[in-house]
Amino acid sequence: MTDETLVIPIEVDSPLNITFHAETGEMTVECFQFVSGAPQAKMTFRYTPQATQEMLRALAIFQEKLGTTFLTQATPHNVQ
Repeated sequence: MTDETLVIPIEVDSPLNITFHAETGEMTVECFQFVSGAPQAKMTFRYTPQATQEMLRALAIFQEKLGTTFLTQATPHNVQ
């Protein structure tokens, strides 16, 4: 057994349905491009409150370092 980390790349593309659940602090991200041959299927990523906070902190750092231009390059498809 090696100490090498197995990397499984997942490319996420638009459209996304992003929902923040205020009552739990969790966030879900739904995307539809992963399941070929099943257009009604979707992949759902569920973020714990801690993972949601980590994601928000990272986005704030990106915005601070890159300015608002990286946020205005694309308009979110569906944010709830």
